[in-house]
Amino acid sequence: MALRFNPPPGWPLPPGFVPGPGWQPDPSWPPAPPGWTLWVSDDAFSGATQPAPGQYPSYPGQSYPGQGYQDQGYQGQGYQDQAYGGGGYQGQGFQPYQGYTYGQPPPRAGTNGFAITSFILGIIGGTLLSLVFGIIALVQIRNRGRSGVRQGGRGLAIAGMVLSVLWIVVVVALFAGGAITVNPQPGPTGVATPGRINIFSLKVGDCFQNPPPSQSARGVTTVSVVPCTTAHNAQVFAQFDATDSSYPGSAALIKEAQDGCQARVSADVDKSKITSTMTLRFLYPLPASWADGRRTITCLVVDSTKDLTSTLLSH
Repeated sequence: MALRFNPPPGWPLPPGFVPGPGWQPDPSWPPAPPGWTLWVSDDAFSGATQPAPGQYPSYPGQSYPGQGYQDQGYQGQGYQDQAYGGGGYQGQGFQPYQGYTYGQPPPRAGTNGFAITSFILGIIGGTLLSLVFGIIALVQIRNRGRSGVRQGGRGLAIAGMVLSVLWIVVVVALFAGGAITVNPQPGPTGVATPGRINIFSLKVGDCFQNPPPSQSARGVTTVSVVPCTTAHNAQVFAQFDATDSSYPGSAALIKEAQDGCQARVSADVDKSKITSTMTLRFLYPLPASWADGRRTITCLVVDSTKDLTSTLLSH
């Protein structure tokens, strides 16, 4: 059986070259690929015969006819770039392995459309849709990344969702702030914007719903102010500050409130509108309110029924 010397790709040997005894390849040549056979059967090849026993050249990691494959291989070094001098295969006919990408990032699919939409809606206040589109975008980007496709837009989706949450916080804060309305420029017809306000925000001329006695006994902090043309049962007709610099006690404040409100009722209230169901009352600060700097005594006309539909002031 004739054998032909089969040099690996990249070995600069002339065609039909047959190595002699003791011949070794140049160390600078690229190593033979794994499993490469240097001697192959070639019955049609007449220029070479099977070498005599013991005359096969010694090549690291190479198997010879009848000897099987030697495990020493490349001695754990694998393919090292320096063996090629940094210049690749230099046109020696080596072809890259198909289906294997070397050092290249996975394909990119642009920016996710749901992420862009979520960001835009987050800016303009489309809170619910922005949150929904942001979640969809994050799920799509994650799933496409698992399939090897990179897609941008994760930051936009998160930003849109954060903006939506901020919009929700602002709206809730506005509604919460509207639960207590400060009375702007009250007049004889009552406040322009009705709502529940702190009793220390009551002004002269305000019409409101006076709490029942059971609630007043526990201390009142807020009341519902309404336009004076709406049925109500109380109205502020005068206000003045307590004279003491330190808290004088409840009894002293009640006495000062009774005297002060009684002295002002004739000048500020239209006597023709006073009925037998109406009483003179007042609001004065409790110790905790006094400690916070509250000194105002507020004089009220309170009706036993909510049938007042106009102001009681004389001016």
